[in-house]
Amino acid sequence: MDDIKGKLKSMLRNGEIDGVLGFVEQKYPLKNYPLFAQTEDDINKLSNSLFNILNIGTYIRRIKDFKKIAVLVRGCEERTINLLCAEHQIDRDKLFLIGLPCKGALDVYTVEKEYNGKIDEIEEKDMSIVIKGNKGEKEILLNKVISSVCTSCVRKETPTVDLQTQSLNENGEDLIFPSVKEIEEKNYKDRWKFFKNQFEKCTRCYACREVCPMCYCESCFVDSNDPVWVEPGYSIEDIISFHLIKIFHMAGRCVNCGACERACPEGIRLSYLTSKITKDLIADYDYISGKTVQEKPMFGEYKLNDKGDFIL
Repeated sequence: MDDIKGKLKSMLRNGEIDGVLGFVEQKYPLKNYPLFAQTEDDINKLSNSLFNILNIGTYIRRIKDFKKIAVLVRGCEERTINLLCAEHQIDRDKLFLIGLPCKGALDVYTVEKEYNGKIDEIEEKDMSIVIKGNKGEKEILLNKVISSVCTSCVRKETPTVDLQTQSLNENGEDLIFPSVKEIEEKNYKDRWKFFKNQFEKCTRCYACREVCPMCYCESCFVDSNDPVWVEPGYSIEDIISFHLIKIFHMAGRCVNCGACERACPEGIRLSYLTSKITKDLIADYDYISGKTVQEKPMFGEYKLNDKGDFIL
């Protein structure tokens, strides 16, 4: 990151950019938060780590009145920005994208469960993390605590950025989508029981909506009272309606970054839905969302050779 920070400081001094959007380390060791760095000191605070559990694309639209900003992006975030540009939400010419290597994002709930104690510090290593806290020191392999969506990342590289840095040059584990396979192997009754148990935990705090970079509607269907799509309250029917309508709204627009799941205070496994849609679009249409700025979202165009066998 030192070379990247040096480049960004030079661009800031020369007036080429108004600031840099990235993540900064926090005292609590599991979650880094976004920072719009407008000074060289702030640029020094920027970090690329497993603890960047949100999607930086969510915050670009919140920065107002700028000529040009630099944005540090991983593979899923680059695709998010391509989608936002395709949907005319941001101007690509006002962005200077810098691609970062990515090992994935931590599954916070799995980390806390594995340690089962108060966490004071986490050290990131090449293939593991070392946790220190009130129960001593414990080392855990990364493949046990990386978010499930990251194990089947469709593109870790960032081919459309303005400045390319070292890449891992590898994608997911043959796109096997282990979380989806687990659910697909269940019978109908067991699948319904699983999702009912998951969504019964939902408090409708809408954290999943707020962190999603593609949930930018000024008026959300769930807040509408004319017509009423989802009734207020905590009935399981309305909770499931909210999540299903939302996920179908995201079909072909979701990059399966997992930010919604990692933001959920109840630990609901929303990635089972996002990964299922991602998997099916690849299988049925050979479509990966956000590959380029020019490519429209899946349901934003129609082709005569589109498959239609699912209708029969």
